[in-house]
Amino acid sequence: MHTIYALADPENPYIPCYVGRTKNSIRVRLQGNSKLIKKTPNHPFAAWLIDLKKRGVSPVSYTLQQVEDFDGAQKQETFWIQYFRSFGTLKNLSDGPGGLNIRGRPAHPNCVAATIARNKLGWSEETRRKQIACRKGRKQKPQRVERWKAHPSYSVIQEKLRQCNESRKKPIVCDETGERFDSIRGLCRAIGCRQSQFHEAMRQGWRLRGRYWRFEKEVA
Repeated sequence: MHTIYALADPENPYIPCYVGRTKNSIRVRLQGNSKLIKKTPNHPFAAWLIDLKKRGVSPVSYTLQQVEDFDGAQKQETFWIQYFRSFGTLKNLSDGPGGLNIRGRPAHPNCVAATIARNKLGWSEETRRKQIACRKGRKQKPQRVERWKAHPSYSVIQEKLRQCNESRKKPIVCDETGERFDSIRGLCRAIGCRQSQFHEAMRQGWRLRGRYWRFEKEVA
């Protein structure tokens, strides 16, 4: 749920001085504004907050609207900023979302467009592969797993990962019995050893579980 909120001076609470959007509570969002005050005290919004702090008061906050989807929240934030712009007290630097960054300058249009596209379309396949690699072995919440599996790119990525794993497999053959395994993992599971033990035995020329093993290409 996205919340479109307004901040106003306690002396004139009915005329907003800032319009913003957040997925957290307004109180949590206001706590994050301390970074803006420290980095860019000359920014109109930061200067207004500093002035309120010197007077010993806090801004009055109230909810303008709550929107479920991201695109709708972007549009409604733009609507409210443009609506209150005529009041002459608004500290927003732009009339659209993403107009305020930590440096106190309007965000570049390309950056805003990229942010909107990323939230609308999701990660690229390359980024998703990196995320999968980072989270490998970590338990995920069931709701998150189901949401990820329902994504259109899930089946595509799984198929590419399967093809990648198939291309990396190295068949292994036993010198004594001629028994063949399609991969190192398959061999280790069958004879009950770790992959590190297999690689060490191959480097040193040792027996593994009483037998010598070679890659199929080496045998040929």
